Amino acid sequence: TAKKTSNDTSICFDGVSFRYEGASKDALKNINLEIHAGEQVAFVGPSGGGKTTIARLIARFHDVTKGNIKIGGVDVKDIEQKKLMDTVSFVFQDSKLLKMSIYDNVAYGLTVKRLPKAEIREEVKKMLELVQLEGYQRRKPAELSGGQKQRVAIARALANDPDVIIAD
Repeated sequence: TAKKTSNDTSICFDGVSFRYEGASKDALKNINLEIHAGEQVAFVGPSGGGKTTIARLIARFHDVTKGNIKIGGVDVKDIEQKKLMDTVSFVFQDSKLLKMSIYDNVAYGLTVKRLPKAEIREEVKKMLELVQLEGYQRRKPAELSGGQKQRVAIARALANDPDVIIAD
């Protein structure tokens, strides 16, 4: 089947159930959820309640067992993987940074877009200011606190200019 492009950034879970391989029961069961384009939504609950699973299903790190997930009215299974990754950026609580400077970590996504170096410098500077890490460009991730590392991951996600950001 031909891959499709989503119409907007709304996210819809329609009767979604999911069971991890080898598990005896579903991690999610019959979830119906609609997030309209432009809305900011927070999932709050106990550890093991399914918050991370919901986030990972949107990006197709796993596929649903039942039901479907749509972005902009299009099933995520019908969206080309690269387009899906361009549409949705993730910041996980255990985000891994590359073993290079903070500048290079943020610039990584921009170099993939093949932007000119001057434009990359300006974008990295802007993203680091947004997350309040200006002046950290030359530092390595090992020199940062956990919260600062997460801010670098947020800056990297923002630099990709995604339509949807999911922070876990």
